[in-house]
Amino acid sequence: MAKLFGVSAQKVKSAFGIEDKEFSRSLRVTPLTDKNTISLPILADVPAGLPDFSDADVETFWDIPRWVFPGADFVVKCNGDSLEPKLHLGDYCVIRKTEEPLHGRAMVVKTENGVCMKVIKKLKDGTIQLCSTNPKYKPFIPEELTIVGLIIGSWSRQDKENWLGLMETK
Repeated sequence: MAKLFGVSAQKVKSAFGIEDKEFSRSLRVTPLTDKNTISLPILADVPAGLPDFSDADVETFWDIPRWVFPGADFVVKCNGDSLEPKLHLGDYCVIRKTEEPLHGRAMVVKTENGVCMKVIKKLKDGTIQLCSTNPKYKPFIPEELTIVGLIIGSWSRQDKENWLGLMETK
């Protein structure tokens, strides 16, 4: 049938809901246990004390399979728009603790103005510049800088109010 219609065999299988045996075996449900999951703290707000935080800073815990975000240490909610369009206000960011500034990577940092998420830029003289991906914010060089961690992943809710507003206008 694939040759007749000039498409791949995989497209034909997909159109009729046919799965490869190897693929369907890999999708078997594995129960989540203490051995194959990690419990990540989701911080209520980004505490001023980062990189350290206390139990009072933890909103809840998120149990996930270890392979989803290997090396993850905690989760913070994005509370600004400086990394838009990739990260939005209210998105959850998965953080791996590190003290090393990684050029070109989005990281959680602590400056004299508090904790923020910025892209690290290492200048030729070794100075660290903090940059936003949102053009309304200018890069800056902080007077004080502590690297808290690397943003290794994120997720967002798709049922935010702005989606509803878009649907009503049509």
